[in-house]
Amino acid sequence: MQKMALKTVSKEKDFSKIPQTSGVYFFYDAKNKLLYIGKAINLRARIRSHFVNNAIMPAKSEMIKLVRKIDWQLTNSGIEALIAEAALIKKHRPFYNVALRDDKSYSFVEVTKEKFPRIFMTHQPKIRISKFEIRNKSKIQNSKHQTAFGFRASDFGFSTYIGPFTESGALKTVLSHLRRIFPYCTCPKPHARNCINAELGKCLRFCCDKNKSQNINHKSQTNYRKNIKNIIGILTGKKQTLLKNLRKEMARASREHNYESAALARDRVFGLEKIFSHRDVLTIENKQDLETRREVLEKIRDLAGLAEAPRRIEIYDISNIQGKFATGAMAIFEEGKPNKQSYRKFKIRFKKEPNDTGMIKEILARRLARGEWPLPDLFVIDGGRGQLNAALEVLKKFKIDMPIAALAKKEEELYLPDRQLPLKLKEINIHALHLLQQMRDEAHRFAVSYHIKLRKKLG
Repeated sequence: MQKMALKTVSKEKDFSKIPQTSGVYFFYDAKNKLLYIGKAINLRARIRSHFVNNAIMPAKSEMIKLVRKIDWQLTNSGIEALIAEAALIKKHRPFYNVALRDDKSYSFVEVTKEKFPRIFMTHQPKIRISKFEIRNKSKIQNSKHQTAFGFRASDFGFSTYIGPFTESGALKTVLSHLRRIFPYCTCPKPHARNCINAELGKCLRFCCDKNKSQNINHKSQTNYRKNIKNIIGILTGKKQTLLKNLRKEMARASREHNYESAALARDRVFGLEKIFSHRDVLTIENKQDLETRREVLEKIRDLAGLAEAPRRIEIYDISNIQGKFATGAMAIFEEGKPNKQSYRKFKIRFKKEPNDTGMIKEILARRLARGEWPLPDLFVIDGGRGQLNAALEVLKKFKIDMPIAALAKKEEELYLPDRQLPLKLKEINIHALHLLQQMRDEAHRFAVSYHIKLRKKLG
């Protein structure tokens, strides 16, 4: 966690120390008492906004006068900041997080306590505390659930609640994406016909069991409840643990030749990685964003030792389950933006044992054989030193002298031909890392989507 002590909070130089990336921030007074917790996609811009026109709300003006120290905690995306903020507000319950809500209420995720739990978005039941009027007092049935600032406890009545979340729109988007990965029911009552969500693959049809509830086996119930547990884990900040478990599950299923389960685990890993990608850090739509993109491309130029900023970048990734239904993908970014019309997919012809470097060689060779395709300013391979060396062999074979790099997922390291040790991007430039990750994630998404399509067609 970074810290910044303030003598005055109105000067631009104070804010220049704050990074322009996503995270959670904390305001403290002179006695080091926590006043407020917030989240932002751009920490510097959001924190600075608190100190401009703060007279609109008396409580906000009062708080700003008390702020003497700002801390912040970086996150990889705006969604992670949203989830972290909810957990931290619940843990610390800062006074001004209640005062500054005005007449709005926080949003919560409600998980019902049923045989097949349902998930909903809801608002907090409220009680009266000090000088703030909190509504829906009748919904609080037990005083032990009345917390100091009116946030209801995690476990209450017939449901479990996760929150508080400050943005209902962002929370709704997160739940919508999670539901595609871990389907769940929301229908008020059981019914005989399939609901629309079941037809769309967002529901496992357990709400459609009015006349066949006896036919639901224990395994189906266990799998459904596991979906609910995974969603709760994501919303309470346990994403990394879940991803680790899913990767272990995928590896175990592959060893046991249970390719259907392995594919399901892989699809879920991909889906979660897509949700928590870094695209909200570089939303490129206006002139200012274009300038930001070019600045980041110049950072990549410096890191890769290029003569000019790379206007066109090609990114390569492969997808397979133990060599089965192996696919490759080429994503194209121009001026820092994806050019989806130029994307290309490859059905791997490699027939030997699963071999990532062999597959990289194949798709790069097939791409370079297309002489009519324009060459990029930079090749980026998903992988480490082995994948980079394999790609270099192909470039040498085709007598092409073009800049190339490999980006390893685990440590977010950039491998370059002329460097013995990789560059740790997290320690060098977070914005360059975010753009490279976005590029890699886009190639990965395209490769996996083709892999899934091929598996369904041929499997």
